[in-house]
Formats: sequence, structure tokens, C-alpha cells
Amino acid sequence: MLIAITIQLFSFLIIWIPAYFIYKKGVYMLLSGFNTKPEEEQQRLIENGYPQAVGKAMMNSSYILLAGAVLAFFVEPDFAVVVSWLVWMLYLFIRLITLSKLDNSKTKKRNLSILIGAMVFSIILVAVVFLEGEREPRFTVSDQSVAVSGRHGVEWSLEEITDIDLVGEVPEIRSKMNGYSFMERRRGHFSIEGLGRGRLFVHTGTPPFLYLERDDDFLFVNSKDPAKTEQWFQQVRGSVE
Repeated sequence: MLIAITIQLFSFLIIWIPAYFIYKKGVYMLLSGFNTKPEEEQQRLIENGYPQAVGKAMMNSSYILLAGAVLAFFVEPDFAVVVSWLVWMLYLFIRLITLSKLDNSKTKKRNLSILIGAMVFSIILVAVVFLEGEREPRFTVSDQSVAVSGRHGVEWSLEEITDIDLVGEVPEIRSKMNGYSFMERRRGHFSIEGLGRGRLFVHTGTPPFLYLERDDDFLFVNSKDPAKTEQWFQQVRGSVE
């Protein structure tokens, strides 16, 4: 949670600080491409209120990210972050489209095309990351190993497994190290209270959970179907024994 909030606050600051100097102090050179325009064109844009309006839009959009950091104290942090970034992109995109009417420069059409392209790319990127994280990992048991497929997947030799258990809950998750976390889905590397760093491939609200351990490493995995999780437990225990 602390990492997500820290990143969110940092994102807020790197947008709010230049926006403040643009909107409040008139430092228009902070706007991308503004300083390279001819002086006459810069003056026309200032008279139209374009750079001032862009700075204000940036500042207002930064408050959406700040709201996401506050929301993370009350709901799932990753959910708060994702929602705030989606709202931020939508707000900024619509606001800059409307502000393009104040842009009378020769590069207006090019700037608008770049803005639309960047926004479409960002939406696609967010969608790809989300869909990849939501994809159900496959757990397989062979004669020699167990494996979890997909991103952050892992394969362990049966000979390395030192403990097998079917548990009713996952210990408290202290932080996400490298992985995907949204609502009840956890995929990747996490720090777990009392166990340290290990891997989770779970739906936290759908017990039971298959727990496997080897040396100083561990993983929890389960299915949306509790019967399937129990079946995995029996398969692994039968293969190891």
C-alpha cells in the first residue's frame, strides 16, 4: 500500500509542479514545443489564453491523482491507482481537445494528431496490462515438476518441494514486490507477513489455497473453483509422496 501511495504522490507532484509554474508564474517554456515557436506565434497563443489554460488543465488533472492517493487508504490501493489514472487520462484528453480551439499555430493539426495518438496508445497499453493480469494462470502437475504458467510464472521440481498444505487463508500481504494486484487478484512476487518474499497466484476471496514451499521460497495458488484447488492439492501430494 505504501509503495502505491508513494508512486501516486510522486506522479501528482511531477505534474502539479510544472503546471503551477505555467499557470501561476507564466513560465510557458515548460510547455512542450512552445519555446521553439516563432515569437509572434507565441504571443498570439498567450493572447488567446492557450498556455494559461493548458497549465490550469494540468493542475486540475494532477488533483485527480492526488485523490487516487487518498482513496487508496479506503479501498484496494491498486484499484484506486488504476481508476484515478483512467479518470486522469480521460479528463486531460477531453480538456486538451477543447483547448485546441485556442491554438491558432501552424502546427495545431499535428499537435492534435499527436495528442490523440498518445492517448489511444496509453489506453491500449493500460488495457493490455489489465487483461494480462486478469488472465487465469494455469497450474499443472507432471511426473517431475509443478508449474504455474503466464506472467511471473514459475516451475519447481517435485524433489525440491519441502512442504505441501491446503490452507483457508493467505497471511497478511505486506507489499507487492513485482506483480499484478487488482481487487481480489494477486499475481507475482509479494512480501507476506511471517513468511517473507514469495509468489502468489490467487483469488484472495475464494479459499482454499494450495501452499507449496521449497527451502526459503514459497508460493500460494488457487482457482476460482474450490474443488479444482483441492484437486491440485491431492495431485501434488500424491506425486511427492
